[in-house]
Parts: sequence; structure tokens; C-alpha cells
Amino acid sequence: MTTTRDRIGLLVVLAVAAAAHLTYGAWVKPIVWADSVRYAELAVGLPERLRTGNWDTWTVPGYPALVWAVGRFSRRVEGLVLLQQLMSVATAGIAWGAVRRLFGAWPALVGGLLFAVSPVRHYYAQSVLTEALSETVFVAGFAAATFSLDAVARRRIALRVLAGALFGLATLVRPNLLVAIAIAAGIPVVEGRRVRFAATLAAGTATALAAALVLAPWLAFNERRDVHGLTANAGYNLNLFANLAGLEPKVDLAEWEAGGYSPEEDRELGEIGRRRMLADPLATLRAMGLALGSLTYWDAQRGDVAPWLPDCTFTAGDGSLPGIDRVDERTNDHGRCDVHRALLRPMHAAATIGWVAVALFGLGSARRRRWDLAALALLPIAPVLALAAMLLANTRYASPLEGIALAVGWGWLASFALGAIGAAGALPGPARGAGVRAGPETPAGGATG
Repeated sequence: MTTTRDRIGLLVVLAVAAAAHLTYGAWVKPIVWADSVRYAELAVGLPERLRTGNWDTWTVPGYPALVWAVGRFSRRVEGLVLLQQLMSVATAGIAWGAVRRLFGAWPALVGGLLFAVSPVRHYYAQSVLTEALSETVFVAGFAAATFSLDAVARRRIALRVLAGALFGLATLVRPNLLVAIAIAAGIPVVEGRRVRFAATLAAGTATALAAALVLAPWLAFNERRDVHGLTANAGYNLNLFANLAGLEPKVDLAEWEAGGYSPEEDRELGEIGRRRMLADPLATLRAMGLALGSLTYWDAQRGDVAPWLPDCTFTAGDGSLPGIDRVDERTNDHGRCDVHRALLRPMHAAATIGWVAVALFGLGSARRRRWDLAALALLPIAPVLALAAMLLANTRYASPLEGIALAVGWGWLASFALGAIGAAGALPGPARGAGVRAGPETPAGGATG
């Protein structure tokens, strides 16, 4: 049931998100990188490219499709990043809804506001990169899975179908989100702390089928090109980060790229990378730990884009993109960038605390035999662990998952704090609200606000 407090909380989160995102969008130039050029190039004549197979073996079609769709209405890159900023504002509202469903109104306000003011969200929405779109779709899938937990049978199946389709779409934007499909399909149906196996099987099947239907056309397209899976760059990336981690023997990737790069070469590189990891297990485990740190720990973050995030001088090229008008020649507002820079360090620390809190929420849920909530907590965690296991330490890879960890983690902390305050203030005698059981509005047993 939606209350006045809920409506006010949602409006506050959306207002703060809109102010933060739209001022950054208005006062900072669109951010163009080398990958931006590739996405825009693939967007030129996209339907014909897909029809003829004129596509690289590295890129999934989700983000080029967005660039192509925006190009039907505007050739200006400013139009693309404005849409991304508006999407990110809406994503803050979706994150608020998921946290509200889990923990109640006040925790949702805390989590939603942290999501709204996070500089990482503003920065990637201003970049011609996949992060903002993949985060929007992932958070929407997380919210659908959350609302399915205590829903009645027919509505639960509909929400699981929606979640599966959204996680499938997220995978077509960022392939490393594939593991989220497996986690979502495995979320059990729990009633009275007991798993209902028939309902779990039905819900998991619905989730998996929806995701498979979304992915099937792309997988069939790739199979015709001898690309087995979503992309043909996993072997390259594994060895790139194995080189950075110091695993021996070092692989000369430039030599592999000379004269082209085929799916067969990538599969061969994948085998080489796995042999390198198995040859020195201790060094590999150490590299995995460092990769996990760079993805989640505020003082260890790195990657090809992250070091420039706080600055106002981060455009890698001249703002030119195939088929799109150049970025306007205007000066960034350094005052707005100063605010961004001041927020960045504490918000990175808040994100790390959020990751830890989500893990504790999952462990606590498992201890209470709320296996559905424990699986829900794994939705952002499992893709990050998979990235670390493949040594993929670029900070960008975790950014679509960071927002939900921030919102849910701090929502859980706020719920925990409110529960502790309520317990400390309880009067002697019968417990307040005795006889009132947690209903579907508070599946996590958190504070209702």
C-alpha cells in the first residue's frame, strides 16, 4: 500500500536525482572515448549491419541499438547523453522502489538519495559508454525480482518473466551480466521459511525462458559467424589482466592482434589464460583478490576510464563520432566539477560499505532461512565475483552493479539502525505491535518506516 510518506520519499529522491544529473549534464560536455567511436560506428546503418553480418566480434548490440534509435530523432550527441541522464534519474526512482519493498520508507529514502547523488552515476550517464544503459536495465530487473518475492502465483510468474527479459537485455548491453540470469532463475519461492519446490521450479523456468528468448537471436547471429557465445574477446581480456597481474608467461597481445583477430584465436587465448592461472594458483588467488578490490574497494579502484572521472578534462578525442554531430565547443563548468570531485571520495567509501552491507544482508537472510532474500543479495554480488575470478579488474565493469549495492546496502543498514532504535525504546511488558506479522510490504522483516 502506497502512503503519503512513500509518495513524498519518491518525489524527494527523484527531485535530488534530477537536480544532480541534469546540472551535470548541462554544465559538463558529453564524454567521448575510443569505445564511444566503436559504438557510434556500429550504430550507422545498424539494421543493414545485422542483416548482412557486418559486425565486429567484440561488441554486443544493446548500446549501439540505443545510439541508432536516438539517431532517428537527433544527430546530436547531447541528445543521447540527455536521454541517459533522464534514464538515470528514473533508475534512482526504481532503486528507491526496490529498497522500499525490502526495508520500508525511511531506509528507501536513505538508499535512494545515496544512489541519486553518486558521482559515478552522473559521470557514466554523461559518457557515450554502456554503463548508464546497463545499470538502468539491471536495476529494473532487480526491482522486478524483488517485487516477485511475496507476490501471488500469477503475478509472481509475470514478474519473473519480466526480470528474466530485463536481465537478458542487460546482458546484451554488458555481457558480464550474464551470471545475473542464473542467479535470478535460482531465486526460490519461500513461504513460512520453507522452500516451495514446485513454485520455485515454475518461477525459475519462467525467468530462464524469458532471458533465453531475449538472447537467442543474438546467439544465433553469432553462431553463423563462428562466434560461440555473446562475444569473442573473453580470452583477450583474460590475458590482458593476467599480464597486469604478473602471471607468467606474459602474452604479447599486440602480436596476436597483428593481421586481425579471429574467434579461433580468442578461444586459443582463453585456453592459454586458464593454463597461466592454473600454473600458479597462489598468484592467481592473489590476483583475484586484487581484482575484487579494484571493483569494490574505494581506495583501490582503477581502469581505463576511472582515473579521469573527477576531472573536467577527460575527453579522449575531439568529440567526433561517426554519424553524429560533434560535441559543442563549450567550456565545462569547473564549479560543478569541484562539487563532483568533493563527493567522489566519500561516495566511493559509501559504495564499499554498501557492498559489505549487501553481503551481510544476504548472510543474515540465509541464517533466517529466507533463501529468496539471500539469492536476491547475490544478484549484484555474483557478477562482481565472476569478474574477479576472470581477473577482469577494470573499475568500469562493476559500475552497473554498484548503484544497487549502494542503495540496498545502505537501505539495509538504515533498517537495521531503525530496528535497534525501536528495540532500545520499547516499553516493558507486551511487545509493541504484538500479533502483527510482517506482511508482503516488508519481506525482509525490516523497518516499515
